[in-house]
Amino acid sequence: MSTPANTDLILVERSNTLYKETKANYDTATGGGGGGGGGGGGGGGSSNGIVIKVFWCQNPNGYHASGRHRYGSGGTMYSLRSDSSGCYTRSSSGSQNSGPSHRPNTKIKVDGTWYTLESGTGIGGSSQVGPMNMYYKRSILSWCFTSAEMDTATGATSGSIQGISLQSYAAPSGSYNTFPSFGISLMTHNVANTTTNYSSNTFTHNNYFNSSYSYSTSTDAWNDFTFTTAVSWS
Repeated sequence: MSTPANTDLILVERSNTLYKETKANYDTATGGGGGGGGGGGGGGGSSNGIVIKVFWCQNPNGYHASGRHRYGSGGTMYSLRSDSSGCYTRSSSGSQNSGPSHRPNTKIKVDGTWYTLESGTGIGGSSQVGPMNMYYKRSILSWCFTSAEMDTATGATSGSIQGISLQSYAAPSGSYNTFPSFGISLMTHNVANTTTNYSSNTFTHNNYFNSSYSYSTSTDAWNDFTFTTAVSWS
């Protein structure tokens, strides 16, 4: 076999799980690569994690106790929801961490490949807040991941974030599976703690937006959201 190139992918095992990364990223993280001296100085991880915000306007059909999501055991999900008319937007802030407070199951698309950030077995209740719950007419939710979580999941330390995916356990019933002006905003941020509420930060773009979104009605479906505006992460 010829000498590996920096762009070649290699497999790295951690806790019996395999992750893939480029040879260049591996050499940077381990201080390897040979020659030139100087060493790695503690590795070459990314500087930023990410903060995700999901929001929508009042459902014109009212509200209904249905729509449940899968969630894991890490981090905190902050939220705000209301039966009143109007819209939540990327400028709105979540202030509550009422249950289930843990982060929804989340995948992220970086440079064309999907990676899992959260994949738990929890199931949100039919009247509990979640990214596909219509118990209240409008909602906003926010949660975050650290730079270390991003590095571990992707096997990289930088890239172009092109979308996210959220796992539903069950979609809302019938006409209640309608999320007007449904949007997702994502920002890179130096996330110090996954239990901190970063939803009041400035989110520059609606990275995903749909005037009327409906979740997949398949049980345990992953719902993919491709960004119209990618986010540079490093």
